[in-house]
Amino acid sequence: MRRLTKKEGEDHFGVSPSTLDRMIERGDVEIEREPHGTRHRVFVVVHDEASDSSSDEFSDLSPEAQLAVAKERVKGLEQVVERQRSDLNDSEWRYQQLVQQLKASQDTVDRLTQRMLPPFEAEGQKRSWWRFW
Repeated sequence: MRRLTKKEGEDHFGVSPSTLDRMIERGDVEIEREPHGTRHRVFVVVHDEASDSSSDEFSDLSPEAQLAVAKERVKGLEQVVERQRSDLNDSEWRYQQLVQQLKASQDTVDRLTQRMLPPFEAEGQKRSWWRFW
């Protein structure tokens, strides 16, 4: 078992800070809090397979029991993948909403700009530089 800072945890799992925070909130990642003044330091707990005592217990089980434990682990990992897929779908939906809002804003800016610009002047007509109408 190793204790990592949140930054090290992000690097270990290969995720962004907000994703690590969501993983912590859902309970996908084990943490330890350590008092630090009026706040707490948060450490991400990572279990190494090589040093984990449960891996020794796993080898003492019968092949059927090992298979059952492995199936449970796979089931848990499938649930994590499903949550991550859901998060990805939510992110894609939010992205599409932002793109639509950006396009609508750009259309509004274009319309307002067209109203504010003076009409195109015919060739040969010269307009004074100080006039704005």
